[in-house]
Amino acid sequence: MTITILFVCTGNTCRSVMAENIFKKINKNPNYLAQSAGISVLPGMPPTNDAILTMKEQGINISKHKSRQLTRKLIDESDYIFVMTNQHLQYVRKLKPAKTKKIFLLKPYSKNTTRGENVGRQIDNEINDPIGKGTEYYRFVAKELTYAVTGMINKLKEKINIGEGDDVEMKIAIGSDHGGYLLKENLKMFLKDLKIEFKDFGCFSELSIDYPDIAVAVSTQVINGDYQRGILICGTGIGMSIAANKMKGIRAALCSDVFSAKMAREHNDSNILALGGRVLGIGLAMEIVKAWLFTDFAFVERHVNRLKKVAKIENYMPASEANGEIR
Repeated sequence: MTITILFVCTGNTCRSVMAENIFKKINKNPNYLAQSAGISVLPGMPPTNDAILTMKEQGINISKHKSRQLTRKLIDESDYIFVMTNQHLQYVRKLKPAKTKKIFLLKPYSKNTTRGENVGRQIDNEINDPIGKGTEYYRFVAKELTYAVTGMINKLKEKINIGEGDDVEMKIAIGSDHGGYLLKENLKMFLKDLKIEFKDFGCFSELSIDYPDIAVAVSTQVINGDYQRGILICGTGIGMSIAANKMKGIRAALCSDVFSAKMAREHNDSNILALGGRVLGIGLAMEIVKAWLFTDFAFVERHVNRLKKVAKIENYMPASEANGEIR
């Protein structure tokens, strides 16, 4: 019996076609058929030059590929659909809700390979768009795809339901103090509408509590990897952002506009969003959350290097503090 596997990205000119052809090169089982499509496509376009060059370096010729639009028919004809980002995941599942249990993020399957273990645990379990980021980044994406596709094939070889236990879409830890309680309750309904899994770590009423306790609870979940990101809300968002950023590995961004939320993800790889329940209207807060959730980190050298410098600051201790003085 033929098993049809569909790889999906945005334009079907780089990531999905690269994944399709990496699969064809690695796979040895004639019963598996791989194809690809995009969610927003100008049909008949060739792959990008960088994608062609990167695949050529691996002995794969994709120059004759022509892009095609994802359709409900294609989804129906596929046994498994693998997408590159959480945004793709939400889009494809909304396009064909009945097929939800067969639509998965590709990158988490890297954990089924030894060399791909670290790659598979990188930012948000997504494979980001390489267009406009240069040949080196395409090579990085090709490596990510190779590990992920290899892990996925390993799953198939184990004859395990490929989605069982591996549907690692974004999970959000959310929390607030009394000043952010009402906004948090509204955002929980918003997350439900977006079909994003979340867990509320308190508080559970408008009775006064201490915001650091909630900041620690949510941040710990993100640091441990149980939740990919967190949302923290207090009266202004300031206290929550200060407390969360005391924890190693947390990059909490206090945002009061949509542009800042996008930049917090794209440039700073923020993993905690801090909001002010007493300074934001519900509508604006929802737009900020949506922008923050669905913006990818721009995995380019300058941003990566800056974040490495930020990580070094976490380990810095002034001489006065080392001597026991607290300022």
